[in-house]
Amino acid sequence: MSTKVNDVEFALAYYEHQYERMAKLEEQRLTFTNIVITLTVVALTFGFSSTQGLTLVNGLVLPVLMISLNILGAIYTWRTLQYIHIHRERAKDILKTYAEKVYEVDSLKSLPTTGFRLGLARIQLLMHVVLTIPPLVLIITYVWNTL
Repeated sequence: MSTKVNDVEFALAYYEHQYERMAKLEEQRLTFTNIVITLTVVALTFGFSSTQGLTLVNGLVLPVLMISLNILGAIYTWRTLQYIHIHRERAKDILKTYAEKVYEVDSLKSLPTTGFRLGLARIQLLMHVVLTIPPLVLIITYVWNTL
């Protein structure tokens, strides 16, 4: 298959663009996770520093807010994983079409796509899920004490 120089330049630009998009998504995901975790920790710290025990605000409102934020964080993390996967596949397809030798090297040195890997995004997802447990306990405790 013969390729023109313009085709190769376009393919390289497209390949780079896909990885730039993946980097931006990863940066946005990390920023969002940091904000959600910070808000969760601040809510846990200041919402429960009172010696009055559980009130409507710190026993129900703050926990619901924390759970909602972490669910949104988990959804956002999962969605960015899907978009990153699409961008990576596009970049690999461009390599396969326009630079077969580079694609072969890239395929040999890449992690396999099968199986479960615990990367940064999955750790972030797990943190969001885990951070919903303490607020759930607080809600259950508050409801139990008010009955």
